[in-house]
Amino acid sequence: MKDSQRQVDRWRRLAQWLCEHGDVKIDGYGPLQNTVQNFKSAMCEDLNVAGAIGFLSEAVSNYAVDSVPESGCGCTTLRDEYNALLEMDSVLGVLNLCDTACTDSLDVSKIDCLIEERLSARENKDWSRADEIRDELLAIGIAIKDSSDGTTWTRIVQ
Repeated sequence: MKDSQRQVDRWRRLAQWLCEHGDVKIDGYGPLQNTVQNFKSAMCEDLNVAGAIGFLSEAVSNYAVDSVPESGCGCTTLRDEYNALLEMDSVLGVLNLCDTACTDSLDVSKIDCLIEERLSARENKDWSRADEIRDELLAIGIAIKDSSDGTTWTRIVQ
């Protein structure tokens, strides 16, 4: 069960990354767009969900979501890749993606400022203020994770 959740989390991180870099042009079709037909074929083959998920996972593995994508000279964008992921998830229904998820703008500087303020509140042991900031971030669709390496945030894709 944990492996399945990790896999879905990887797909969600990719969806977020594709949204953040949606205007980046790529050469030709991307891995997700190239996978849609194989995904559909697997699902039509006696409802081969495992095969369909295998195709999707292979396509997702082609992305390094911790890096900034290089822009190509094609007319396809990472937004098109997001749409391919959206199409496959419309069958699986595990990501709860919607077509408007990429159109919402993020104020990254505001998020970073709130995280810094929260870090300061935590250092000063002002737990109620730290919780307020966490709740404020959640209200705008941002989940935070504290670790020994610091605080990271991800957009909650619904």
